[in-house]
Parts: sequence; C-alpha cells; structure tokens
Amino acid sequence: MLQAKQQGRCRGVYINGAGNSEVPERELIQLDKAGYTVALNHVAVETVAPYVAAAERPALTRLLGRIDPEDELVVLQLSTLGCNARDVLATLLNCRKGKMGCAVSNWAASISRGALSRKR
Repeated sequence: MLQAKQQGRCRGVYINGAGNSEVPERELIQLDKAGYTVALNHVAVETVAPYVAAAERPALTRLLGRIDPEDELVVLQLSTLGCNARDVLATLLNCRKGKMGCAVSNWAASISRGALSRKR
C-alpha cells in the first residue's frame, strides 16, 4: 500500500518517463524523499510521448480504474496527467468525479516548467 506521512489514503502512483529508462527509479526515490512509502504493485509506469492525451495512456487508464473512491493518485509533476492544460484538467475532473484525490508531489517544478502556462 502507498501511504503518505501527512496525507490521506493513497493507492496509486503514475510515472510517465517517455524514453528515459532512469525515470521510474529517480521518481520513486523523489516520492520516498517526499514522505511516501511506495508499494510497487500500486505503481503504473509507461513511456508515452508527452503529446499523447491522458485517455490514450493505457497504464494511466488502468490505474485510474483500480483506485477506490477516497483514495489518492500521486504524481511528481502535473504534466504527467495529460498532454496540455485542458487534458490535465479533464483528468483531474475525472478523478474528482470518481471521488479520488490527486496529489502532485513536486508542485513547484510543475509550475516552473510551464505545465499550467498558456500560449500568449
């Protein structure tokens, strides 16, 4: 089971390391440093290009189907939940509709890398 020291029930971790074989280990270490105890049977890892919509990411779709209401999906960066801001929002609304929480462990990095920025 995945648990956080400061947060509620957590049941899933999603990692998308498009083409980077080191990403799962590095992200699992970062989650451990953030206070999460990660059970590998609750981790979904895939290597899908960042421009692929969340609905077309098989591991993410399966993980969202396995998470119970009141549980939490944990990601390191907001951008892993979709290909653009609208897709990320749709994923978050889907979690909300299923009464699932969503935690972004590295929120500051998500914002600074432009996950929520819009084109001007």
